[in-house]
Amino acid sequence: MIEFQSEEEFRKWFENPSVLKKYDIERVLWSQSDFPDLKFRTTSGRVVLAEVEVRTSNFDLHKHEEEQVDLVIVWVHDEPYRKRNFKVLDVSMNEASKVASTVDQILKSEEDLWIYGLMVS
Repeated sequence: MIEFQSEEEFRKWFENPSVLKKYDIERVLWSQSDFPDLKFRTTSGRVVLAEVEVRTSNFDLHKHEEEQVDLVIVWVHDEPYRKRNFKVLDVSMNEASKVASTVDQILKSEEDLWIYGLMVS
């Protein structure tokens, strides 16, 4: 299993074209170390503001505002039962299952989290 030592390392891995394609991300519009980390366009044309964190709990440690992102992309979702104002894409679970949920599926869903390609509330 892949292990990331930093948010930057994880963000750069996620920006790989083969990873982006898996989640139906057409292109990254910008990427930065400041909050939010990414702005990208999905293949359906949706523009998404996303924060990349190695762990979900890092979102609060960094004192980010929930209302300023559409999606948080994480490697380890260590707060699975906490209600949030954003959707979470747990990449490690999708990688392990080899079944990816697209960003559009996640954002349209009424569910809180997508893992293994299944909705979990």
